Amino acid sequence: MGHVPRTGPVCADWHADPEYWSGLGKRLPEVVRRYAAGHPLEPGMPVEAARHELGLPERRLVAALVRPPLSLAEGRIVTGRSGLPAPVARAVERLGADLAARPFQAPEADRLAVLGLGPREVAAAVRAGALLRVAEGIVLLPGADALAARVLARLPQPFTVSQARQALGTSRRVAVPLLEHLDRRGLTERIDGVLRRCRTS
Repeated sequence: MGHVPRTGPVCADWHADPEYWSGLGKRLPEVVRRYAAGHPLEPGMPVEAARHELGLPERRLVAALVRPPLSLAEGRIVTGRSGLPAPVARAVERLGADLAARPFQAPEADRLAVLGLGPREVAAAVRAGALLRVAEGIVLLPGADALAARVLARLPQPFTVSQARQALGTSRRVAVPLLEHLDRRGLTERIDGVLRRCRTS
């Protein structure tokens, strides 16, 4: 355009006025915050939406503006690691406190409701990797399945659902779908209609 840039390119061969570029960087967190407030269960703001909001000609320019605590994940701009809305993240933290002592005691629906984890919030947390959905209505913390497999490996092999339930300190409501989940992951296998064994044993 006939103007000699004072600084190097901000992205690829794109140049920007330093003050204008700095202002865009300061605007982006607020743009992301407003989007999250209007779309509380989406896993972050799409880069294209941010490009449109900031009036930029290319998505790569948006990516170049992303700085911690913002990050990019699957074409979206997220806050922090999980990208969960703050209320959902806090609810997951409270659920984690519930499960700290009894990691296999999946909460009932009424407890999830008290925590603020309805079906949509649970789905968002599962997508973000903040919760593990074992079956419909059964959620635990990530890694609970691997921990369960280690506990079950200490049992005399093979074992029954009742023995697994007691070892895990949980109810049949949780033990049965959890064992089925472990079967699907290849951590346990059914021998017959009653017995299972750990594949690592």
